[in-house]
Amino acid sequence: MRSGDDEAVRHIWDSFFHRLVALARQRMKSANRSTYDEEDIVVSAFKSFCAGVRDGKFPRLRDRDDLWRLLLVITARKVADRITFQQREKRDTRMQVYATELQAVGSDVSSEPFLAREPSPEFAAECADQFRFLLDQLRHEDLRQIALLKMEGYTNQEIAARLDRGVATIERKLRTIRDIWSQAGT
Repeated sequence: MRSGDDEAVRHIWDSFFHRLVALARQRMKSANRSTYDEEDIVVSAFKSFCAGVRDGKFPRLRDRDDLWRLLLVITARKVADRITFQQREKRDTRMQVYATELQAVGSDVSSEPFLAREPSPEFAAECADQFRFLLDQLRHEDLRQIALLKMEGYTNQEIAARLDRGVATIERKLRTIRDIWSQAGT
């Protein structure tokens, strides 16, 4: 993707779009969707992500798990921004038109501010619930342990060394974890 491979962009889109829409839909339950819905949020988040990759803003993006976490954060922050925008008592419609025109000509807001803010307590609680749900789906302790280490940022090689297993075994178990989680509807 960093080298401009459109097929890689399409693959990432196909892999994550529906899960991100589900997340945005869940977060926007109380929001007015008359002019802007969860798919719009995900499109905007993906656009910010692509621009950030193109501009080299995500140097720690190493694997699928880093990618998912980054897309999750960008999407959650886009939802929060949209809800905040909708809840303002006064909005200058000229600013709405201006922002729409900027997007139409390809300008994009930097994703840096999205990554700098702390999540809301509600979002943190929602993430904790989702995290517990996902761990509960893993019936074997070794799968839970591998998932936790991966979420803590360990590489496959580091996990293999910590658990005294082969890297191929860790990668196979990570595929199993992804399969279990995708069947759980996440």
